[in-house]
Amino acid sequence: MTRSVFGILVVLTAILQADDYHVIPFDVDPPVAIDGRLEDWATIPNALELKRPELVTFGAKDWTGPNDLSATIRLAWRHGGLFVAATVTDDVVFQELTGRDMFKGDHLEVYVDLTPGVEEKRTAFGRGQFQFGISPGSLGEKIGGQILPAEVHIWRPEGLVPKGAQVAARRLPNGYQLEAFIPFAALGSAKVSMHQDVNFEVALSDCDGAPPSQDTMITSSPAKWAYSRKRLVPAVFGDGNGKAPAPTRELAVAASLVAPPGKTASAPVTMVAIPKEKDAFLYFQARLHRPRVAGFRAGCLSVGVNGTQLDGKHISNRPRRSMWMSGKESVFVSADGRLTVPYTPSPRAYDRHPTYALTDNVKGCDFEFRISDLLKPGENTVDFRSRVVPQKNSNLDITIENVAIRLRPKGAAGSGPKPAPTGPLDVFEPQPTVGPTYTNLTVSAGTIRFAMGQEKFEVNSRFSLPDGKWATASNNQFTHERTVTQHPEWIEVRDTFVNRTDQDLPIIQIHNAPIAKARRQRVWLSSLEQFSGTGRLAVPSNPSAFTTVGKVGVGILPLNDVFRIHGIQETDENGITIADREFYLPPGKTYTAEWAIVPVAKPDMWAFVNATRRLLDANFTNQVQFAFLAHRQAIYKWSDDLFRAFVERKNADVICQALYFAKWNGRLPHGLAFDAMSDKFDYYRDMGKRLRKTFPDGSVHHGVYYHCFLDVMDENMERFKDCRRIDAAGNHMGYSGKYPYLMLYVPTLENDWGKAVAKGIDIRLDDLKADAFYWDEYNQSRGAYTYNMEDGCSASIDQNTHAIKRKKGAVHLLSLPFLKHHISRIQKRGVPFVGNGAPYSRSLAQLKFQTFTETGSISNCHKTILHSPVALGDHITERTLQDAYDVMLRALHWGCIYNWYSGTIIPKYKTITEHMFPFTPIELHSGYVVGKERILTAKSGVFGWGDDAAFDIHVYDRTGRETKGSEAKRVLRDGKAYAEIRIAEGYSAAIVRR
Repeated sequence: MTRSVFGILVVLTAILQADDYHVIPFDVDPPVAIDGRLEDWATIPNALELKRPELVTFGAKDWTGPNDLSATIRLAWRHGGLFVAATVTDDVVFQELTGRDMFKGDHLEVYVDLTPGVEEKRTAFGRGQFQFGISPGSLGEKIGGQILPAEVHIWRPEGLVPKGAQVAARRLPNGYQLEAFIPFAALGSAKVSMHQDVNFEVALSDCDGAPPSQDTMITSSPAKWAYSRKRLVPAVFGDGNGKAPAPTRELAVAASLVAPPGKTASAPVTMVAIPKEKDAFLYFQARLHRPRVAGFRAGCLSVGVNGTQLDGKHISNRPRRSMWMSGKESVFVSADGRLTVPYTPSPRAYDRHPTYALTDNVKGCDFEFRISDLLKPGENTVDFRSRVVPQKNSNLDITIENVAIRLRPKGAAGSGPKPAPTGPLDVFEPQPTVGPTYTNLTVSAGTIRFAMGQEKFEVNSRFSLPDGKWATASNNQFTHERTVTQHPEWIEVRDTFVNRTDQDLPIIQIHNAPIAKARRQRVWLSSLEQFSGTGRLAVPSNPSAFTTVGKVGVGILPLNDVFRIHGIQETDENGITIADREFYLPPGKTYTAEWAIVPVAKPDMWAFVNATRRLLDANFTNQVQFAFLAHRQAIYKWSDDLFRAFVERKNADVICQALYFAKWNGRLPHGLAFDAMSDKFDYYRDMGKRLRKTFPDGSVHHGVYYHCFLDVMDENMERFKDCRRIDAAGNHMGYSGKYPYLMLYVPTLENDWGKAVAKGIDIRLDDLKADAFYWDEYNQSRGAYTYNMEDGCSASIDQNTHAIKRKKGAVHLLSLPFLKHHISRIQKRGVPFVGNGAPYSRSLAQLKFQTFTETGSISNCHKTILHSPVALGDHITERTLQDAYDVMLRALHWGCIYNWYSGTIIPKYKTITEHMFPFTPIELHSGYVVGKERILTAKSGVFGWGDDAAFDIHVYDRTGRETKGSEAKRVLRDGKAYAEIRIAEGYSAAIVRR
């Protein structure tokens, strides 16, 4: 055997020294809008709190405490760039300089090392390291006769211009808020991937007056201040839940090797001893080069370390067998370690091929093996042996690329999943409401008082006047009339205002339940717990604030459309608050704000959720199991058996196609571009035909993706100029991320864009013969406002003077008649309708259509639990059926059931989704949900409906496969029938009424 040796030498002398690391979360759709308002950061986890004295690493003698300088800072990422948001507490806000001199005033600095494993001994910043600053500007104050805008400046590398960066800031009473987007392309790195490691630091700088100087810095690392790579903190670009494996230090062995037929390519590796807390892996990509993808060659490559061939037990990143998109299954790693290698021009080309790409998101050319037991200190050799027999006039060289040693912390052994419980179990059944949950209701000017047992509560209201003052009743600016209506579970409040002036009248309304922190036990905003007791959100689909006191709880929320859209939910030392800080009333006009107080007789957030769902009449039937199937091969390549299995094992009632079948001038065909591609429509018609042929009873419906706010055609920027979404700076807003051509428009029933984009509805239903309808991001898509249109009630209002700064349009309110009209007419067609996101307005919620929430971040479930409690699968992390089943269980812990996302996960068996729909909610809880038709649970207990109903029980194990059912039984207690469920952690059960 001929040996071809490549002199690539790797010395592993520096490894990850600490297992502590920060995860930078992925910003799930829709992207945060860079507008200085941070409410859309609410579900982005892993905030950095810069408040502790030990974090003041520069100018500590000048720091007097958190009120002098502190911050909550959040980072997020998308494939296009890095997002930064900061809520800064600063007793003296001072910034008079711009550009490179911004460091002398108040600003935020971010240090990023995108190549942490390269030249690890080098401490100075160089290639791959970046230092940039984000300044809030002068925040409306004139400096030398002009207002300094918020800006981004890059100090390192020098001369780099932050092209494409976005930044916005706004003043707060005790500091300022700041947010920015930095494109990775501006940092010279166009590609950042999930689980890629990075080192970073954030530093908040303070200046308290002239002459400008950098007085104090508070940093994310407590290490002594130094301008050095060594002080940067290890981090990983994670998923939308803020989760990621520990940083992998990938140290290059060889960029490219070639193993000719029958020969071996080798690389020597010099190792230090592997620490006991680390595991070592060998990673590489292998392919046989061809100008086009042409299948694969079985068993043609073996890999050895120090003379030992790696067998199938060593593979770590993929199963040994994989299904390709044609529906056939092949062995890619044999038991003795022989590898099947693709014919392809590149790894990416193979993974995108309509026939040969592998399902379950397995990368065809990527191989990773555990090798800790084979490496030794000192000299090591990695061999890539070609098993190909040479053939004349045929290039059968195997290309091995991106060879690297990866070091990762070993997974903690942990205690394993909890076993099934023994002994008595809790009983779970719907609780009937008996009489009012409150007593002693009294109403006076600006105050509503009531009691629950021994606990007394009040909610105080105040309304702004144009002179910066406040009122609680009628005055010379407006008349105010309050109507309070008692219901058994809630108190309904209607505040009616009439503008008595001849001017547009800004009216800020604030409703506060003054419950001191010491009295409060726990507090939730929009059903997200605020562990610090302080928070501020704006979530129209769940605009609630709730707190527990003693053995009871109380919540408040707006009801009418405008209040929900404008609404802010807050909690601080003054209690819980809902507010509208962006409303104005035109001259002589009347407006009624409707809101509710919801007292509950137990200290349970879910009791509040369920009472509020009854208030909102949200317990309608969710009819369909939904699944995406977006790729061509499912239509044209899959066998009948595979096609049927995909649908039946997901128990899908609706199969929806996306827009990725073809591109319009190289772009995703959103908006009118889709309508212009009628020559491609057979792709959709053929899917409908195949579904009808496979399921002739009509039980499975066909939907086609629709979005009314996005477009990709450059000429439409002029054609629909008056319909564009415009930000506060006057720019046409885009969707952000890796598709910069996705531009935003506002459809109405009257404007040209609304009339044009609505035709896409009829194209789908009439031309494509779809018998289901999916509407993506129908509420508003990215951001809340546009600044080139007015809705007659929305304005930016100075929170100190109460003066209108500028009018604007809330996108949802502007588009609401359009949305209501077209959703209603789709419903009248009698086809299943599914929307992405719970309705923002009462007007849409009253249409009672099924929705789901995207779960790139599982906490997004909080947005949907006051409407359809349905979670869409996590498109970021779901790669296998096991991943999907894990998300189903996590959704249940948020009181939600599940719809399928990934079209590349082909289940080998049915899961609990076979018993999820239809589902008419009665009560939602953490870990289980009760519907009229079924109870679904991920926890043990004794479950029933409070009657003697007959039912069937189905139990599913940790893989999602149904068990024989020994974990459950039917029991009778006091004439009522219950299902006694004893399941281990990771199991689930469905109790289905007969």
